Amino acid sequence: RVGSLEVGVRTGYFQETGKGLIADDSVPPVYTPSGDDTKIKIVPTSLALTYRLDFVPERFKVPLAPYGRVTLERYNWWVTDGSGKSVEEGATNGWSVTGGVGFLLDFLDPILARELDRDSGVNHTYLYFEVTRSSIDDFGSSSSWDLSDEKVSLGAGLLFVF
Repeated sequence: RVGSLEVGVRTGYFQETGKGLIADDSVPPVYTPSGDDTKIKIVPTSLALTYRLDFVPERFKVPLAPYGRVTLERYNWWVTDGSGKSVEEGATNGWSVTGGVGFLLDFLDPILARELDRDSGVNHTYLYFEVTRSSIDDFGSSSSWDLSDEKVSLGAGLLFVF
């Protein structure tokens, strides 16, 4: 084996609350925060392709499995006014790339790992560290909202192989 290829779909939900800005009639306008809250709500959806070098732990007995991921992203969003009424909605598309490394927990207790695999079908458990760069701006459109981000993640994962 030279590694594994994974295809995944994911989604989530994000919301942020702030004050709307009201412009006066001056030139240039002066903006004053309104008394009402406004909210932006985002439901990101993704189609991801991940390549994991999971042969490294098997072949070299090192509990680290590097991986890379490319993802097509679609962020569906809507903005509400102070009364909760939707005042603007849309979607912004883009992509992201991720590089990471997984620490294979199976190495800490191989017997327990085999029992987990046999009893539940979980083939491997990992702690992972990854860095992601996303470009969510309708592929560079100057008229699009730019929801791009750079992030570092630390987490845990279960791997099922079909």
